[in-house]
Amino acid sequence: MTVFHFLTELFGTPTGPMILVTDPDGCLRALDWEDCAGRMNRLFRTQYGTVTMEPAATLSPARRAIEAYFAGDLAAIAAEAIDGARLVARVSGRSPGWYRGATGYYSPAA
Repeated sequence: MTVFHFLTELFGTPTGPMILVTDPDGCLRALDWEDCAGRMNRLFRTQYGTVTMEPAATLSPARRAIEAYFAGDLAAIAAEAIDGARLVARVSGRSPGWYRGATGYYSPAA
């Protein structure tokens, strides 16, 4: 059984506390308000099955980008890469490049 490991960061924003989830490679996987953490955890279990989540030891690039955005740098979040290819490769067992540049549907590959 595959267990997916994720890192969490809880931080304040002008609109309320946010929880950010990244994978071990630092790719953004979820961003939601703290009071929606239960829903987010259910969605992770539905999507990935068995997951572990623990607080991140360092600030992720995604968190830095979001904090810069709230500090007035509106372009900061556009620069943050959200690369799902590595996770899709782990889930599907396929090369992360199998779908890049092509239009298609995920279900035939699953």
